[in-house]
Amino acid sequence: MLQAALFVLLCVPVPALAVPIGDIDVGDTYFINNLFSKNDLVTVRRVDRANGRVKIRYATGGTEWVSPSKLLGRTAARKKDAEQAIVGTALVAGAIWAILDPEGFKKAANSKQRSKPSPRSNGRTVNIAAVPFSPVVPGQWQKQGPRWVSWARGVLRQEIGKKVSIESVRTKVIPFYSSAKKKVLLAEAAENERRGAYYIVSVAGSKTRTLLDGKGGAIHRINRLYGLSLRTAAEATAYLEFFNSAISARDGIFLVLKPDADFLAPAIRRQIGIGPVRARLSSRVWNITSDVIYGNQVYEADFRVKSGGVVEMVRDRYKKDLAFKYRVLMDGARRVYVRN
Repeated sequence: MLQAALFVLLCVPVPALAVPIGDIDVGDTYFINNLFSKNDLVTVRRVDRANGRVKIRYATGGTEWVSPSKLLGRTAARKKDAEQAIVGTALVAGAIWAILDPEGFKKAANSKQRSKPSPRSNGRTVNIAAVPFSPVVPGQWQKQGPRWVSWARGVLRQEIGKKVSIESVRTKVIPFYSSAKKKVLLAEAAENERRGAYYIVSVAGSKTRTLLDGKGGAIHRINRLYGLSLRTAAEATAYLEFFNSAISARDGIFLVLKPDADFLAPAIRRQIGIGPVRARLSSRVWNITSDVIYGNQVYEADFRVKSGGVVEMVRDRYKKDLAFKYRVLMDGARRVYVRN
């Protein structure tokens, strides 16, 4: 299975730690399972045992109906936070020892790398230069001016508590969060000499923003803030691409692969045998099958994408190993290319 122990932390709520609905009463306090982020303390407002759901109230005042599987007792919440800390430590450690070489990456884009296949691959190793750097959102980037650079510096100073040398900012509209009345933007704030970049989700003209940190909890906060439209297969697939590429795995980025992936040469795409992305709606849940890059391997995987934005992986099948010259890792909220 696809590095199953780590994958549970990436995408799937932990039902083994959940509270049985029969034990839940109005006024009880629990922690909400926020995937990679620290769990939020919530209070139970209503219990709908007939439909297996619970209405909770956040400390900020917001309310929502959730499955009991998202509620954790204090002991379970501490256990889950400890698991997250272990994964986070591995990510940061990997980013610290790695040497960043942006000029080398430009040269590597059109070159090949030979490597010994792993024992599992039986010779099925595919060599590529790198995976895409930024979280995946459809559409074209729009370059922004000095005012946006100043804004990004201010946001990062508040969010991470230190001054960051930002050189440029570009933005994209995120379609599944946006509407005719609001534009929700993904802003890329690139450091001087493009040593790394930070990604911020914000409504144009608003002070509300969320810094993406490679953890699923940040995306779920965005879902609650702006609402999520998954009415069509295109929107559901685009959201899955964004969700997976915005979180980070121990060995790099988790990425949906499409047959027309433009970062891979046609010969490489044929070598991998990338299948089409298939999406089907059933009982308000999108069932999506796609090939994915996870760490340094390719899988075919089945996902369930729920209307509230929760992503679950229900099946995976190993296809090939990958040999990278460069990977994307997270150093806190900072994305960097690192050389293998």
